[in-house]
This record gives sequence, structure tokens and C-alpha cells, in this order.
Amino acid sequence: MVADFKRRNVPIHGLGLQFHMPLNKSETDIKQAIATSAMSGLKVHISELDILASNWKKDSTLQYTETLQQQHADKFQQVVEIYRKYVPESQQHGITTWNVGDTDSWITKMGYTDWPVLFDKDYKKKKTYEGFKKGLISELD
Repeated sequence: MVADFKRRNVPIHGLGLQFHMPLNKSETDIKQAIATSAMSGLKVHISELDILASNWKKDSTLQYTETLQQQHADKFQQVVEIYRKYVPESQQHGITTWNVGDTDSWITKMGYTDWPVLFDKDYKKKKTYEGFKKGLISELD
């Protein structure tokens, strides 16, 4: 679509990626989406990021264990690091989470037992916040 717009001189300055993803989304898929977007030469914005610890399964018995919290934080870190690695700085527009606290999320409002963003129901930082932060400050290969 971007190539078609450019060919027809349709003004386009950037791409917004909706990343409503399950925790088990493969690193390869994430890299492919981000790298392909960067190849457009346009600004790249992850405009809607939330990661479902439930992997899109409605399971009211799901518990946010220490292990699951760490996996969740690691996935947020991974997404941020891939964005930073594959999108040249001149094309980086930013990363926006899709809501602030877990209670506000459209995912929990749809009946999923989940913790999809960086702050809990009381707006306290979660491990996901730390993972996101590590992704922003980590040294890249």
C-alpha cells in the first residue's frame, strides 16, 4: 500500500502499527513487522501497544505469577529493543501503550483476565514497566 501511495504521489509521512499481541508472539514475527515497516523509509510509530499475558484465552483462573510477570516484562523489553534496533533513529516516531492501567484496558473490559499494560489497576508500576524501560536504555548489538 505504501509503495502504491508513493507511486501515486499520495502524501504519506509515517506508519502506525497496532501491536495488540499475545505474550507468545514470536520474536521473528515482531522483527518482520517492524523491519518491513522501517524499509518504507517513513516514520514508524508503534501507536497501540499492549501485550496479553493470557495469549487471547479467556481464563478466569489465570494467575499473574512471578514467572508470568517476568515473561511479560521480557516481552515488553523485546518489543522496544527490536523497534530501536530495526528502525533507524531518524524514522523513530515513538511507542505508545494502549491505555495506562490494567483496569482501563479494552482487553480487560472485554472480559479477559489479563494485565496488558505497564501499570496495575491502582496505577502502580509493574514489572512490565521495568521491562519497557530496560528496552529503552539497553545496549543494542
